[in-house]
Amino acid sequence: MSGSYVLHTSAFLAFEKNEPGAERLTEVLARRAVMSAFNWGELLVELGEQPSEALRVLAASAVIIVSFDEEDAWAAAKLGASGLPLGTCACLATARRVGLPILTADRAMADLDVGVTIEIIP
Repeated sequence: MSGSYVLHTSAFLAFEKNEPGAERLTEVLARRAVMSAFNWGELLVELGEQPSEALRVLAASAVIIVSFDEEDAWAAAKLGASGLPLGTCACLATARRVGLPILTADRAMADLDVGVTIEIIP
């Protein structure tokens, strides 16, 4: 799989809101990144109908949207049994499948031990 990281929805939200760590996402996107169709949908819902032009351009040129299929759903459901949010579970399942680390702004993911490398942006 080409791409440097799997993106958690929170990383894009940090970029969109120009929060600390937004520049890290820009660095990652320079090497392309992966996001599951599930998390892409989650991001679009979160942003409503008005994602910024900068986000649209970055997403179109630097993000590979990968499918989220039945096997991914089962993997996410197993992770969700521990109480994790479904979007986080979808991101973790995708990262496992494609063999890439996760980039996130969600500090709650810092202590997860699920066989995936997780980078927390400030």
